[in-house]
Amino acid sequence: KALITPATLNQLKDMNETGKMLYGLINNYNDVTEAGHPMHDVNTIFYLLHPEAYQTKDLWVDIQTSGPAIGGMVADIRGAYHDGKTNAKVCVDIDADAFNQWFLDEVSHMK
Repeated sequence: KALITPATLNQLKDMNETGKMLYGLINNYNDVTEAGHPMHDVNTIFYLLHPEAYQTKDLWVDIQTSGPAIGGMVADIRGAYHDGKTNAKVCVDIDADAFNQWFLDEVSHMK
């Protein structure tokens, strides 16, 4: 859900030189849905600055170290395998409007 929406993308192109550059980069990036462009790394920065914009859930998360799913993360979403213990805070929802507004605000302060 941490998507740069088409409306946000359109505002970028006329904002400033940074906005124009980001518009070109994001618009040509192949990771896109009808709802917008996923912003993986920027999402992390937004979380660190505005954790209140996220809904989180405490879960147990393991990283697979062997087999066909090596490197994959698996969360015990039912709490069935670790006696109710958790080892990670997992973001399960975001205030997407706040994310887009924050992104625009940040870019507007650049040259």
